[in-house]
Amino acid sequence: MNVKFQKLVFITLLFGMLLLLSSCKEAGPIGEYQSIAQLYDSCPGKCGEPLACEGQPVKVWGYLDQHNIFDESQSDRETERFLIAEQLNSQGFASGKKIEVYPPQDRNNTLLFGKFNAVDKTSRILVAGTVKGYDAPTNLSCQRLISLEIQGEDNVIIEQ
Repeated sequence: MNVKFQKLVFITLLFGMLLLLSSCKEAGPIGEYQSIAQLYDSCPGKCGEPLACEGQPVKVWGYLDQHNIFDESQSDRETERFLIAEQLNSQGFASGKKIEVYPPQDRNNTLLFGKFNAVDKTSRILVAGTVKGYDAPTNLSCQRLISLEIQGEDNVIIEQ
């Protein structure tokens, strides 16, 4: 083989690898972060019983549900929280698996909730927190759902 052909093959392979790596970022996990569905799959639980991963630190990614952000300045609710979802529909409402995220209730969380004002509806949210489970009764059964407790705004990263 001549040198020009070898260079062409090398550049083509390099370009292909870069394309593959860039496409994987959107579809798969981000470093140590797992999807909400992966967390639910790896952390089963039954109503009235602790989750398999309850009390453990986790890192998860999802999409901010713009319609479920409750901070003390915007809400009459006592508990500040926000919801991240596996996906969002065209109106920005959560769909798929969801996780409620609770910041410290005894601190001022203005910086945390201020981050959300500039968030594009399609921005991915990366959250590091501690797993807490809660029972969610339905008409005929009960589900053990996951929530996260975080320490503050440093535990939330918004992908731009």
